Order: sequence, then C-alpha cells, then structure tokens
Amino acid sequence: MVIGHNEWLVATSASAGPALEGASVDCGMRAERGAVERVFAEEGAIRYRTIDDAPPKGICGSGIIDFVGVLLREGYISRSGRFVPDRSPRIVEVDGVRRYILAPEGEAAGRPVYITESDIENIITAKAAIFAAMKILVRRLELHFRDIQRFYIGGAFGRYIDVENAISIGLIPEIPRNRIQFVGNTSIQGAKIVAFYKEALRKIEHIRESTTYYDLMGAEDYIEEFRKAMFLPHTDIEDFHG
Repeated sequence: MVIGHNEWLVATSASAGPALEGASVDCGMRAERGAVERVFAEEGAIRYRTIDDAPPKGICGSGIIDFVGVLLREGYISRSGRFVPDRSPRIVEVDGVRRYILAPEGEAAGRPVYITESDIENIITAKAAIFAAMKILVRRLELHFRDIQRFYIGGAFGRYIDVENAISIGLIPEIPRNRIQFVGNTSIQGAKIVAFYKEALRKIEHIRESTTYYDLMGAEDYIEEFRKAMFLPHTDIEDFHG
C-alpha cells in the first residue's frame, strides 16, 4: 500500500495472507463460474448471486466480504465474529465448529456452501493486518483518514468488492464514497504501458526515487493497532462513522 501525492510517496506492506481471495476459507474458490460473488439480505433472508448464475460451488473474495458484512449487519454474528446461537436454523455445529449454510446440499453444485467461525476468524485477521498498516501510515504522516482525497483499490479482486461491506467489516476506513476508485489489475496495466512507451520507464524511475519504504517491523504500535482491528469493524468505531 502507498500513501502520498505528486511530490512524495510512502509505501509499506502487510502480511494479510490469502483469506480475502478465497484461500484459508473452507468453501473459498477463485472468481470463476459457480463462485458466489455477491451476498445480500432480502426479505428477512440471506441470498446470493453466483458468477454466470450457475449452481454455487464455493465463495470467491468479493462474496466472502459480502457474507461477513451481511452476517454482522443482520445480527447473525457478534463483533468478535462468533455466531449468535439460535439466530437461524442455518447456523449449525459440525465437529465443534459453528457454520452458516448459505447453499444447502441439493441447491449447491455438490457439497453445501457455507462459512465457519474459523473462516471468519481468518478474514478478521487478514483485514486487521491491512487496516492496521493503513492506520500506522496515516499516523506517521500526522494525517487522518478524512484527509485522503482519493482512495485507489487495485487488483482484480478489488475491482469487484462492495464498498459498504468492506467498510462494515473494517477492511477500509469510512471515507466519502466518491473518493474511492477501483483501478483494476494495475500490475498488468503497468507492464503493458512500459512495454510500449519508453517514457513510462523514466516515470517509473521518478516514482522509485520519490518513494520511501516504511517497515512495519519497526513500528512498536503496529501490534496494538492490529489487536484493535481484530473486531468487526474495529474497537475504535470513530474510523467508521465519518
């Protein structure tokens, strides 16, 4: 992640793991045919949409963020990510671990599609690492999230996430929606530009010289911020209310 403007840039990285892209989740999968890409509440029930409207096989990254966001907002899970007992007959316990059945057997393309408390814990851990890193960067620069004028989200995954659900689980801070911009797979786009335009190489060199890397390993307050972010959305609610 990078923060800055046209004169300077500060970059860092956080070890978030692959949970937000569908890995480390029991029913996680890539964004392909049959993947649940959207989860939403409608008429008192939790519903979903799959890629190509095919029978559900699993849940991709955007669907996972939606799923956790909807479960939280509708009162199926607590802020710690635990299921609320007796909230729904779709909440069942298997081998001592609770899960919510999104698509039961017969509706799914094979085994049931669900999310477990362990899955949610992995999601919380991943989003906590990302949010804590953002928090440290703005703090070091003596800024606030409200000072950010443009919030770019890159990657094929980022192109499809629902902003409201991403904010509701604490993945990104509460900022005006018109400041958030999805920019797609910038790595591939950048490689194509460099391949065809020599001027792009000079611009890359300028960006490199203008960028300072901040190592979170040396940030004594990172662990504390990480712990604060291990709730939905966070222990400091003010970052999610303007």
